[in-house]
Amino acid sequence: MNHNKFLLLRLLILRTVLTVLLLAIGFGVAYAVANIPAFNNLLLPFIISSVAGIIVLFLLFGRIYCGFFCPLGLLNDFVWQMTSRLHLPKLSRNEKFMKKVRIVRRINVVLFILTIISLIGIAMLFPELLSNIHITTFEIVTVVVFFVIVASFARRLFCNVCPFGIFIGFFEKLNIVKLKKDCSACTMCGACYEACPMRIKSVYTEQEKSDVSNKQCIYCGECIKKCQEDDALYITVCGKKIYKSSKEDFMNNQFSDVTLKRKDKE
Repeated sequence: MNHNKFLLLRLLILRTVLTVLLLAIGFGVAYAVANIPAFNNLLLPFIISSVAGIIVLFLLFGRIYCGFFCPLGLLNDFVWQMTSRLHLPKLSRNEKFMKKVRIVRRINVVLFILTIISLIGIAMLFPELLSNIHITTFEIVTVVVFFVIVASFARRLFCNVCPFGIFIGFFEKLNIVKLKKDCSACTMCGACYEACPMRIKSVYTEQEKSDVSNKQCIYCGECIKKCQEDDALYITVCGKKIYKSSKEDFMNNQFSDVTLKRKDKE
């Protein structure tokens, strides 16, 4: 599988999930507004099956959810592409900047855990309070605008500090999807690190282990796209390669990038 097919697969899954999410929201709104009796028999099975499916997804695939299924990830990638074409200024995500990001990440994890504990406590002790919580259109729009602004400055920046994504990453050891590296083929050019939206340095620096999977990795495939060596980096599912680096694919991608830049200038 080359990068174009891999990218097409990602976009297809992301758009499918977004469609399903919109349908689920529509279902919820219809249930809340119309209170149709027929929905009462469908709501509980829908919630149970959704939660069970999400748990299985996390255990087997980990943060591939962030790269392939998260609607906010789709929004982030779209905004990044559009703002890049407009040549808007971007953040320089150097080591000094990423140290600050890691601090925010730790704070978000603590706040996320405290929030979950608080909600569980409120649900058990004061369930009536939860029924009074309402999300307004203004709040939804504010959140979306915030994500758009963040995405315009750095690709997947929010994914670096997303507490939900970090929680999913805890299951990385159980995942059937792995990012692997042939260290003997690596030339230490650093292209994979520069391309990584999550700024995972170990993929570049590792020179012994073949498994370079990381709990921050969203399996977007950008490191493989920028790798110039055959089979130096590759993604496996249950041990089978589904996407690997190649010189031919790299050259084709470079030609496509140059062509797009010329079109933008015209």
